[in-house]
Amino acid sequence: MGSTSELPFERRREIIDQELRAVCFTNAAKVDMLDEILLWSHYANKHKGMRIGFEFPEPLNAAFQLSEMSYQNNRVEADFSFEVQIEVLEAALYKSAATKSSAWEYEAEVRLFTKIEDCEPHEIKTANSKVVEHFLPFDTKWVKSVDFGALCPNDEIQKIVSLAKADHPHVVCRKADFHQTEYALAYKEI
Repeated sequence: MGSTSELPFERRREIIDQELRAVCFTNAAKVDMLDEILLWSHYANKHKGMRIGFEFPEPLNAAFQLSEMSYQNNRVEADFSFEVQIEVLEAALYKSAATKSSAWEYEAEVRLFTKIEDCEPHEIKTANSKVVEHFLPFDTKWVKSVDFGALCPNDEIQKIVSLAKADHPHVVCRKADFHQTEYALAYKEI
């Protein structure tokens, strides 16, 4: 095989998925206030969901790596020929996993990457099947906030706020609301 343009995108994802796990975040300090409303639409069930704010310690001594996303117009190329060294291929696949289209730059995304062996497997039962998902353990002191979408149901908010206040009193809980004059969000502490 030659470059990634010859390897179907779905096959690249399968290769990466065999070893790597990712969690996606937004660097809130880099997101424009007017873009935040769009992020809630895309990633929080159209404002019905919630977001969790993390603050990671420096230096970070954990079984994962944080990477700010790179944004560009073309996909990352990788050589999949038999002659390529595995380290070169892994570096290209990692770069591919940490690169997105320039169209998404407003997200200011940061990805947490870890290897599957550093995660805890848990069987998840759905209505029709069972799947094994892998979860990364983390220090709950890293959780700093929980924000609820403008359309998040009140019963869900109350459940999470009660849990947070009982078990994690350092966590700040806020409710988003649509700004009165701008296409933006305003937050009120709960």
